[in-house]
Amino acid sequence: MTKDNRDFDMSNSSLLKKSKGDRGVNPLEFLRHIFRWALRSTLALFVLASTTGHAAEQAQSTPEARPTQNERSAIAHFENHVRPLLLARCVKCHGPRKAEAGLRLHTKAAAQLGGDNGPAIIPGQPDKSLLIQAVRHQADLKMPPNGKLNAQDTDHLVRWIQTGAIWPDAVVLGSQGPTLRSGPITDAERQFWSLQPIADPTPPNLKQRTWVQNDIDCFVLAALDAADLEPRSSADKRTLIRRATFDLTGLPPTPQEIARFLSDDSPGAFSALIERLLASQAYGERWGRHWLDVVRYADTAGETGDYPTPLSYKYRNWVIQAINNDKPYDEFLREQIAGDILAQRDPQISHQRYRELLTATGFIAISRRFGFDVENYHNLTIQDTIDTIGQSVLGLSIGCARCHDHKYDPINVNDYYAWYGILESTRYSFPGSEEKKRPYDLFPDIPPADFKQQKKTQDTALAKLKTSIESLTQENKQLTAQLNSIPRGYHGFELETLNRQPSAPWTSFSTARIVKAAQSPFTNTFPAGSRGIALPASPENNHFGQKILPAKTVSTGTHLYFNIDFRNTPQTDDLTAPGAYRIYLGNGPGVSAAVELAASADRLFAKNGQAYESICNLKTGDWYNLQLVLDLRNKTYTGTIRTQTSTSPITRRAMTQGWNGIIDQFFVDKYGHLPGVTPARQFDNFQVSSRPFAANPAGAEPKIARVSINPWRGYLEQRLLGETIANENGHAGFHVRRRSVLPIVGINTSDKTLKVPGTVPPRSLVVHPPQKEGVAVAWHSPLNGRIKISGRVRDAQNCGDSVLWSLDQLCRRGLVVLAAGNLPTNEMQTLSSGTKSDLNDVQVRRGDFIQLAILPKTHYGCDLTQLELQIEEIDGPRIWNLVDDTLVAPLAGHPHADRFENAHTWFFYQIAVDRGQQWSRDHSTETVTIDVVQTRSRLDEINAQLDSHTARRDQLVASVSYGMIYGALEKDKPADARVQIRGNKRELGEVVPRRNLEI
Repeated sequence: MTKDNRDFDMSNSSLLKKSKGDRGVNPLEFLRHIFRWALRSTLALFVLASTTGHAAEQAQSTPEARPTQNERSAIAHFENHVRPLLLARCVKCHGPRKAEAGLRLHTKAAAQLGGDNGPAIIPGQPDKSLLIQAVRHQADLKMPPNGKLNAQDTDHLVRWIQTGAIWPDAVVLGSQGPTLRSGPITDAERQFWSLQPIADPTPPNLKQRTWVQNDIDCFVLAALDAADLEPRSSADKRTLIRRATFDLTGLPPTPQEIARFLSDDSPGAFSALIERLLASQAYGERWGRHWLDVVRYADTAGETGDYPTPLSYKYRNWVIQAINNDKPYDEFLREQIAGDILAQRDPQISHQRYRELLTATGFIAISRRFGFDVENYHNLTIQDTIDTIGQSVLGLSIGCARCHDHKYDPINVNDYYAWYGILESTRYSFPGSEEKKRPYDLFPDIPPADFKQQKKTQDTALAKLKTSIESLTQENKQLTAQLNSIPRGYHGFELETLNRQPSAPWTSFSTARIVKAAQSPFTNTFPAGSRGIALPASPENNHFGQKILPAKTVSTGTHLYFNIDFRNTPQTDDLTAPGAYRIYLGNGPGVSAAVELAASADRLFAKNGQAYESICNLKTGDWYNLQLVLDLRNKTYTGTIRTQTSTSPITRRAMTQGWNGIIDQFFVDKYGHLPGVTPARQFDNFQVSSRPFAANPAGAEPKIARVSINPWRGYLEQRLLGETIANENGHAGFHVRRRSVLPIVGINTSDKTLKVPGTVPPRSLVVHPPQKEGVAVAWHSPLNGRIKISGRVRDAQNCGDSVLWSLDQLCRRGLVVLAAGNLPTNEMQTLSSGTKSDLNDVQVRRGDFIQLAILPKTHYGCDLTQLELQIEEIDGPRIWNLVDDTLVAPLAGHPHADRFENAHTWFFYQIAVDRGQQWSRDHSTETVTIDVVQTRSRLDEINAQLDSHTARRDQLVASVSYGMIYGALEKDKPADARVQIRGNKRELGEVVPRRNLEI
């Protein structure tokens, strides 16, 4: 092997230099440098073993020093056949522990000496050897006593004795092993192998030294000679760089690194390669893994939960960096066991050094991940720490001394609990567990004084932000609840959130946005507001729209009034293919139009029959108010189009040919009469009404958007059954509203009785509550006056234990019970049968709710219940019937409309068992009047402030100059471990109360 392939010289090794603090050379220096400098020396052995291999042929030593071929064959026969046989069948009764008939067979001398009957073996004479006679069961000797050997085993013994009974002198069968110990540590036990200083052995004296180039080579060659082997020839350079790179980094060399090494013919090429590999980050990553395995590192807590411990990586990185920084081994250990104490002893310590020392104590903190309920079994955490320190550092299995003096290693129970006291005086980080996810005792990685000051400054600023955020959040909730109590769409876009898509009941494409700039100046339908909807120029189908509920036909009224404000806005790009957008009013979703208008960048068109006709020119940036009056009987419409300074009539035109007579959908989409890129546009103040709009010419004093808010409405709307299913489970005409699986409200619009299961009569409504709450329907009062309430509940499923029911009035006084009952299985009750007040004369105010709630009893299965509910206006002609109103478009709109132009009359929702009583006690139920525009504007301000404060809070949290780590920290008060001794009556000596650097 050439010099450049084995360039390691012990005479220049750092192991022979004085260490930091001029401590001089001592045995710890080997351990001190084990992760790099010692590796430089041992690497020679590792690389030599890889590059030289072992020859199978005999080494060239003198003939007298080598056993003969026959001797080698006899030794092999003894090791392979005789020795296992004697151990298995003989030594138990004739060995070092027991000598039946005075015979021992654990050494060759003992076997030749024999027992009471004479020598057991006579080399070369198997027939005269008592051992052979015994195994053959000749005369009175019959061994083994529990069964004769098979012929093959007997033949092996015969052959062994015949060839001279070869038995290597060093072989002792069934040796005594370690003796059991107890009591005080003796001087002899203090010679335990792991307690001895590391020696600097003298290199062996070799006869052949031509291959030797340094002291380590002497040890390698001596081992080869003893095994009758000789070095192989040197590895080629390509093999050498691969082996060295894999050994030191765990990675293969890159093609570029191989090429560079192969082209370097200098004597120091291999030395330079090793230096480069030792200086790489991958070196510490590969060799750090060995230490991390010893200390049972992982990024999770293990066990079956395998709970993640996200800060563990900091200790892992510390180990890697310690190796790459050539940290001396004694410092490496001290910092892991007592890094916090080292940090406390240095009043001038830097943040970086403090962080390193605290992070190193992750070595101890790892123990806190032990088990499922680590908090309640901290004694096991301490035991785990002691075991790990003993095995990884001291070469001792200390854990046995937890209950008694160690039977083998030189350590007593006194010693164990001295350690225990040290570690019980320590706070361990708890990273969380599968059952207890909240971590605690995570330590800041800067000194306590600095941490205290930084945290005080941060906490003061965060407290101010928290107070402000809480106040704004409370006001936000209050105003949001008020706005949520207003029917969506009732005030155009004023209830929508800026810079987002509009919410239900609006539908829209993803590019639609609510913006301040889209506020129309017209107030003929809604008061002046603060926002509208904007659609960008695009070839895509940018659209928005809304269902019209209840649906309009000639039977609901002969005339319908429509209003929309719009304008085209400037383009950011030239429209290479200008198109037109469509304004649609008719049957949805676009299947049968009553009125279709189209607008390009500069003109408005109307569809007259099947042809589009120009109505007027449009100017980009100007707002236009479009009003139409639809004559549903004659299928024609007229209207006006006006700016803020002029008004133009829209002459009578025919509705779209083929219209089916239903109007239940409004939308704006891209499908005007001109294909291409639609212009950017904005809209506001959409409204459809069966009554003419009040006159309010442009320039008149703006109306104020004041709305009365009943808090009960916001409460109910949060619990609405939002999922709808038509023809549920294949039952034609059975339509369901539900939340998840239950509760449900089902409406049978067919003329047949359905089994769903449970019996649903034709043209009826049923409900089914969930397991732990109820289901309810409620009528929303549109009047101030007196009403008469009637109805009934019927068990629709002949099984289970039926339901409880309650009829309540939800009003400013809270929840008032009007009637209640306990419905037996397969029976029916009228609402008047459970009367607590006169249902023939109930005073209501506009916004009150009459609630009919169905609640489960012990079991919630088989609780399908048929409901009938009717409200009669005593001082007027109107009658509201739950079933009749909901049979018309049963899944359209929620809340459901009545037959009197009230779009939000019937509510279906999940209800708490107390039906809202607790909520009414915790909240004001008084009706309040709000200015919609001002409330919405204030809510926008609040949201902007919340966004700003939240961003500031997050920035403040992220700006701190410290992080948190898993580690160990000395407690303020020491612990007394003597109380932990179990079953040991001897008094302990003084228990060391704290960790220290002299342990």
